[in-house]
Amino acid sequence: MATIFNQINSLYHAMCLIRHRADISADQTSKHKSLINASLSEQRETLRIIDEIESVEGIPIESFDERRANVHLMLISKKVLELTKKELVAAGCNVDQGERVLEKLRHDAESLQPDTTAQGGTTEANFPIGQMVVYPNHGLGKIEQVEQKQIGARSLRFYSLRLSANNSLVLVPVSNAVEVGLRLPISADEAERLITALSDDFTSPVVDYADRFKNFSEELRTGDVFKVAEVLKNLTYLSQDKPLSFREQRLFERARYLVVSELSAATHQQERAVGHRIDQAFVRAFAKHRTKTRLIVNSKWREPS
Repeated sequence: MATIFNQINSLYHAMCLIRHRADISADQTSKHKSLINASLSEQRETLRIIDEIESVEGIPIESFDERRANVHLMLISKKVLELTKKELVAAGCNVDQGERVLEKLRHDAESLQPDTTAQGGTTEANFPIGQMVVYPNHGLGKIEQVEQKQIGARSLRFYSLRLSANNSLVLVPVSNAVEVGLRLPISADEAERLITALSDDFTSPVVDYADRFKNFSEELRTGDVFKVAEVLKNLTYLSQDKPLSFREQRLFERARYLVVSELSAATHQQERAVGHRIDQAFVRAFAKHRTKTRLIVNSKWREPS
């Protein structure tokens, strides 16, 4: 039971550190001071969690913008809430004790959640009405309202999302919006970083068509614009040797729309101008790739038999 509660407390401390990221210096000592009321094992586990998050993001948590902090707050609080009464009872709690602990955890996690219902209950602070968001594999859309709908015996809230691509309306459950990948568009800084990455060399796409199509489709479904951009780079490169198949052409068109539209929104540039910047980046990337391929072939040709 102590192990489970250490894990719970470590997640809770990690939420506190991220929530108050502006007050934390990059110095590990300062992070330890923020955990002064935690046990040594909880401190270690909390810092391990923070290290993992910083490793994924590539920057320390004190440099997180609000969007990055919100995403990790929601993911961590979800982990806390996934601890069920059954698991706590199995760890040695009696039913009443387990219920009390879970109720406290839910209260603490919700108090730290970035998604707090605004006055009147009509919108979420994280995704307010009128907010532009990105829906995986569909691209940009605007949240028009938050609706309450009865689904069987349950009453659920949904984001009513108007997609920019075709003006269609989709409903996204508020409770698992993060899980399905609904997110804010990238920032202007991230957009410039993406355009720079588009000019980098890349790994040649797999030869087998079925495997390649499967991999590309999965990358598009992630909603990660950096991964989508790599798919676009690969498909553009393949199209220079021979025409794409019908299915890959559709993937190419989808990937290009997703990348161009989000970059356009982030940089406040016309899509035509963004498309030109992408094409220029690809020219540099393909030149690097061909040079590397040629060097590899030459080195193999020179190897003694």
